[in-house]
Amino acid sequence: NRPILGVNRVHRDILEVPDLRNFIKSKIKDEGFIDLDNIVVNNTSTLISNEPRLHYILHSPLTLGITDAQGRYTGMDPITKEIEEEIPDVVYRQIGEVQFLSVPAGVSYTLKLDGYDTGYFSLDIEKLEGNTVIENTSFQGIPTWDSTIATIDITPTSDTSNTILKLDTNGDEIVDFNIPSKPNSVIVMPYVFSGFLQPINDTAHQTNPG
Repeated sequence: NRPILGVNRVHRDILEVPDLRNFIKSKIKDEGFIDLDNIVVNNTSTLISNEPRLHYILHSPLTLGITDAQGRYTGMDPITKEIEEEIPDVVYRQIGEVQFLSVPAGVSYTLKLDGYDTGYFSLDIEKLEGNTVIENTSFQGIPTWDSTIATIDITPTSDTSNTILKLDTNGDEIVDFNIPSKPNSVIVMPYVFSGFLQPINDTAHQTNPG
């Protein structure tokens, strides 16, 4: 397993800056990335805006997608990087490394993030009733590699208070960390202490090195 690193910012992590993320979100909404007053699905049908929904906004070098109980998928394909839209009433959009999923509440899904580069990711989750955000949570500064897989099991009773982010850091299908959410909170990856390294023997100052 790779060690869990501290949250040090480099250029590729620029989307971790909250002010920049908020600016991008506002520009996305202004340019029709997601119109909360009139969400259009597959350019053919319009969702009723007063239905409760969950929004997932990902800032990261990972793909974002969701699978329903019938095995249908909407999001970015982790292999081809093409966009698939198989699930009715689910909206996926992307601008740069920012990806967005809007799903109806009260349905079972599996949300999956597949890493394709090294860095950090942030995942914002919002629960809306109509056009009003009634609850939110944000996972921030989570380290990722090209083998990282993160999943969230969404149930009919899911909201932002009972979400668990399951993190498999090296793609071996073993969950290394379960990171629970808290409503209206920012969740930061805890630092994991793996112990002290063995000291280096300085043989130049030993009279009888063994």
